[in-house]
Amino acid sequence: MINNKAHCIDGRALLSLLLVIFLPNFVYVVFETSSLAVGLVLASVLMVAINHMQLSSLHRKTFVVVLTLSLLLVSHACYMFYISGEVRALSTIWLVAIFLTVPILSVRLVKLNYFDLELVFRFLVCSLSVIGWVGLVYVFLFVGFGQKIKYPFPFSEPSFFALCYGIFSVGYCCVASSRFSVCIIINLVLFAILFPSLTFLVFSVIICLVMFFRLRSFYFLIGLFILPVVFFAVGYFVISDIEYFSDRLKFSDTENITTLVWLQGWDLSYLNFFSTDGRGLGMQMLGEDGSQLGEISYKLERLTGKLMNVSSGGFLASKIISELGLVGLAISCLYVMFLLWFSLTLVMGRDHSSQDGEAKRKLILQGVVFGYVVEFFFRGYGYFSPNLYVVVAAVMALYHINTKEILVGRSSLGVSCSKDV
Repeated sequence: MINNKAHCIDGRALLSLLLVIFLPNFVYVVFETSSLAVGLVLASVLMVAINHMQLSSLHRKTFVVVLTLSLLLVSHACYMFYISGEVRALSTIWLVAIFLTVPILSVRLVKLNYFDLELVFRFLVCSLSVIGWVGLVYVFLFVGFGQKIKYPFPFSEPSFFALCYGIFSVGYCCVASSRFSVCIIINLVLFAILFPSLTFLVFSVIICLVMFFRLRSFYFLIGLFILPVVFFAVGYFVISDIEYFSDRLKFSDTENITTLVWLQGWDLSYLNFFSTDGRGLGMQMLGEDGSQLGEISYKLERLTGKLMNVSSGGFLASKIISELGLVGLAISCLYVMFLLWFSLTLVMGRDHSSQDGEAKRKLILQGVVFGYVVEFFFRGYGYFSPNLYVVVAAVMALYHINTKEILVGRSSLGVSCSKDV
């Protein structure tokens, strides 16, 4: 049973997530770095400094696993550099600095009870909503909608902001009230039209599905017949009447760059998986010598004058299948299995009002992993993604919660001012 408490927000948890979300994008935009790696490493170091008291809570098994995987990454990077001579292969070492700090964030998330975790996520979602609207107002007043919108700052483009906003929105809407979830959906649809960005629209559909899965049995059965009609009607209006969306959802003989980049991702994964007999090209080797490019890649080159998004694959599934081969394919299949399992979990446990705080805490973290589907299969950064950092931390936190290796509670320097009332 959940006890009612008055809670102040956990400052360290909130600051840690804000650093991971904003600092990589800030460094990328302001200093014009080639990727988000530098900013993400800096954010992870600062995050560890903020949560240094959590180091004593790290489980020995977690430390051994992380250290072993880090050594494997370094060995792989050195080997790929030795056989290819490509300096880019050494960029994998950046992942070690990032990977070693993820367990600290996971411990911080585990130490939060449901009330504190819910409050942190609510604050993040509301703050990102405000940032989005401030960006739109700024463009309307000082830039003009006729020009290309690169706001809201510090994100380099609307789709990157959408990925960040969407993943936390999905996580929070797994436990939020229907009224709050509807407000988020309206926000997403408006952002999708005003920025514009198809990524926002995809997230709005995902949250609609989450709401649908959470309906009580009677409404769920009614929704099985009504929801497809509503989706079709709204989708037809948006796609047919707004050229931005209709262009991106035409797949046959299209010349839309966004659509071609997505199709290229699947083409790259297919070609490079089979050209290496399932071994993969090696981490960070997609786009280097030895990569197999298809007709879609050359079509993009003809349209834009350069190869586009080859090294990133366009989305994470494409990159890991191309570079890791069977291992990447296995990770993709496991993630699809999780998506199906989580959907069934929401459907089978629709009466979430009767769930205790522990179950709801897990739902938020599982929702974050579920929301990562957009970056995994549609539009992504690659390995140096703030969202991937948060998702890995969420997965590790879920593991600790299930095994009870780390108990809920705070160190003596915790900053939450939760108290009984």
